[in-house]
Amino acid sequence: MADSENKIQITVRAAGSLGGGSGGSVFCGDSLERKSLDGWPPIYGYDLVENDSEIGAVAIVELDGDRIVLRRFDENAPLGSCYGVEPLDPVTRHRLIAFWLGKRVIDMSSWQPVDNFTIVWSDRSGYDAELGKIVEGQREKLKATVQTLQQRGYLTESAASALMPRLVVTVTCEIDPCPLP
Repeated sequence: MADSENKIQITVRAAGSLGGGSGGSVFCGDSLERKSLDGWPPIYGYDLVENDSEIGAVAIVELDGDRIVLRRFDENAPLGSCYGVEPLDPVTRHRLIAFWLGKRVIDMSSWQPVDNFTIVWSDRSGYDAELGKIVEGQREKLKATVQTLQQRGYLTESAASALMPRLVVTVTCEIDPCPLP
């Protein structure tokens, strides 16, 4: 729980402005083999892959339909994979918390690993009030999740009071010049 986090991404915009979009791409597959350096012993790499059925891989974790296995490969001839393990990041921790709560991730209405908000700029006091409302609302959702985990026996009372997910707030100002310090 202490390493879980809820990221709040806040965009400050001028009244009447429209938000932009972004895009990207992801690819996977085999890497190119490289020649070993003369005189050097073979070097092996190890990786974890998720939901890959490679023969000889050692199962590390099997939980709620996910199967994570360990593979060893020649460092100069990486295997490549489209089954890379998601890092233990806020999204993965959120999935684990949903599992412990007996919910599907999509049904975790209490909080998400990343929440996006927009504040339309009017003045500094209006911005401060809206920012405070957003942050306090997210804190209450996180507290409710911790309390539910404690009620289900996953956390002791003392751990529940000490372990709160981090709340990370990022503010992006799309007004030029930005009125925020």
